[in-house]
Amino acid sequence: AMKVESDKNSDSASDAELIRQQRNRQIMNALISQLKVDHLIDESEHFEFRFTGLKLFVNNEEQSEEKYLQYKKIYEETSGNILTEKSNVRIKH
Repeated sequence: AMKVESDKNSDSASDAELIRQQRNRQIMNALISQLKVDHLIDESEHFEFRFTGLKLFVNNEEQSEEKYLQYKKIYEETSGNILTEKSNVRIKH
């Protein structure tokens, strides 16, 4: 990742970091709430959610293409990032 140094006060960097953390939380919450709706995870358990550019795994179990496309859409809409073949997104909770 490239770091952009600012000549202004150091607050702007931490603001950007807070915004990034907030966005990451929003992405996670959107994905987690859908995982619960789909009964792929339950409230109490830890889980691992992994996206590649082609597949979706929940707790190392490959999900259907339909599920992959559903979660890809949620991820792309909340993050503003587009998943490509080289993408690898991992969320451990």
